[in-house]
Amino acid sequence: MESLKTLALLALYMFCKTGDVVWLKRAQPRDGTLWQNLHFTWLFCLLQAVFMLFLPPYQAMHFEPAMFFLPILFSIFYIGRVMFTVYAANAGPMALSQIIISFNTLFPVIAGILFWDETLRWWQVVGLLLFCTALPLFNSGSYSEGAEKKPLTLKWLIYSLLSLTFSGLAVTCTKLYSARFEGAYIKEYLFLYAVSASVILLPVIIHMYRRRRAETTMPKSRWINTGVSALSLDAANVVFMMFIGSFSSALYFPMISVISVCGVLFAGRVFLKERVSRHAWIGVGLSALALMLLAIS
Repeated sequence: MESLKTLALLALYMFCKTGDVVWLKRAQPRDGTLWQNLHFTWLFCLLQAVFMLFLPPYQAMHFEPAMFFLPILFSIFYIGRVMFTVYAANAGPMALSQIIISFNTLFPVIAGILFWDETLRWWQVVGLLLFCTALPLFNSGSYSEGAEKKPLTLKWLIYSLLSLTFSGLAVTCTKLYSARFEGAYIKEYLFLYAVSASVILLPVIIHMYRRRRAETTMPKSRWINTGVSALSLDAANVVFMMFIGSFSSALYFPMISVISVCGVLFAGRVFLKERVSRHAWIGVGLSALALMLLAIS
């Protein structure tokens, strides 16, 4: 029974991650202006908040003043994460960008060492070194979309690393929240950060509708793609949080890390027609191994 539960988790999580990667790539404004990317980020966060109301667990959400600070702080970092993910996806392959962003677990580890007297285990040091080794391989590789071959540029790598940084800071907020509330009120947290991000960006959106209305125009297909991507990410977050207490950390976090890598590679290869060079594939292999080592507590 436990093995069936594990297989169901793997299949559902990979399906959600694949959907998020594919539809986010299709939804993003291609070579959009800063204003268009801000509008996309606002819409994405707003739809996340709406969809979260209809996802399990189906019970009344509970809110109290002490719960608000960390989701609001998370939302600020999350806006940066979404923005630079869009820029990275425009500058290079979405799949490899997502693999680099998956190293956001580095930030809670580093924060634990600096502020909470935690220690870095030897295998986590090895994982960190493997990640540092993988980055030059990504930058020296190439990829193709369809028949067009393109280089992996420094610009793409910088955008991916900036997205990683904002994502890592956001994940650190999540760790603090989970520790403070002992794993409770997770749906409230996911809902609050999406609402907060939407509210923070609302003045920008009002300005755009008054002064830059043309840049808020989106075809119907982009609305659909944005909605499906937001729903997929919400579902992946819910699956992650619902099963986090069902497995040991030593099994769960490495398993989820590898599933994330497999999901984004599958999405990139099958749906987005992204193919990467041998150098980049070596970087992917090192990244998967590094994620496993970093996730083991």
